[in-house]
Amino acid sequence: MKNQVNNSDKLTNTIWVSRVAPECVDTLKFLKNGRLTSYSCEIEYQAKGNYTVKADTVIAFVNEDFHGDVENWRYTYVQKNDKLILIRSEQKFKGKWRLIKGNFEQNYTLRKIK
Repeated sequence: MKNQVNNSDKLTNTIWVSRVAPECVDTLKFLKNGRLTSYSCEIEYQAKGNYTVKADTVIAFVNEDFHGDVENWRYTYVQKNDKLILIRSEQKFKGKWRLIKGNFEQNYTLRKIK
């Protein structure tokens, strides 16, 4: 557990971005105490969540609230130098995590800018 805390401290106050279109950038900000914010440019929405780190793997838990409809997501990233590579997306449905299948994981990488 100590290793996990040390690794998450390295992410604290960092900002990561992914250009999803010419004028559209998603942003992931790691805050203190394992908290995060996630901004989706395509839907112009900022969500809050938490994260954990173990070795080179970052798991982000994001809670999205669209007009009272709360969706819970779990994103798994692998950190390689100044990049976070999305390797798995899951959505909580009726209390269970469901894998969201698609090709977007292969193309979704965040780059560290701060």
